[in-house]
Amino acid sequence: MSHKTNPYFRNGNTLFRKTPDVDLGVLQRSFDHVPRDHYFTQGQRFRTTSRVAITPDGLKLLRKLPLYQPPSVNKLEKYGGISRDYEDAPVSLIESEAFRQLINEWISLTGTKPTSFSVHQIRTTGDGLPVPEGRHKDGTDWTGLYVLKRFEIAEDSARTTYWDRDGEVVMDDILQEGELMTFEDSHYTHNTTCLVPKDKSISYRDVFVLTLPEHGDNLKGGY
Repeated sequence: MSHKTNPYFRNGNTLFRKTPDVDLGVLQRSFDHVPRDHYFTQGQRFRTTSRVAITPDGLKLLRKLPLYQPPSVNKLEKYGGISRDYEDAPVSLIESEAFRQLINEWISLTGTKPTSFSVHQIRTTGDGLPVPEGRHKDGTDWTGLYVLKRFEIAEDSARTTYWDRDGEVVMDDILQEGELMTFEDSHYTHNTTCLVPKDKSISYRDVFVLTLPEHGDNLKGGY
């Protein structure tokens, strides 16, 4: 895979697109048993959410805490304004070399030195919306979006757009498997269009959403 980084020069150059050199197969297998997101009522969606410590001995799961986003950040019914309790990602993923390499790449682009972060595994199926809340901010300091799999969906579907603070489009493109977006959340809004299945067979899009600070800090300190 390419190591090339393609910065989008807006608001201090805080939006990066990169293809890290990691083992996609190891990361993809972690989605085999991702549970259904029972808080989501507009179709089938699957999700885990974990707090992860960065230690000298590698990445380790932290104690599970609920995910909370105020309605001002997430206006989706039964999402914003409530505490959502999700299962953790598999330990085999968190402690894998491939995941550690991905996180190192992501954090290096943020220019920060955190001791923890959150990871969200999200599988969107059928003709679902990867971003059901529409154009939005995440309410974090830094966010990473890593696309692992686009399975049996049309090549022009799930198109991702970023807007800067002035409302100008900074990027409008299809993120391919293995691509990582890293951005400073306060500088942008973003959205991804719906999936378009190629036929009536199983279709899905798998992503990791990575956030700084980890959601336990947000739960304690607010947004």
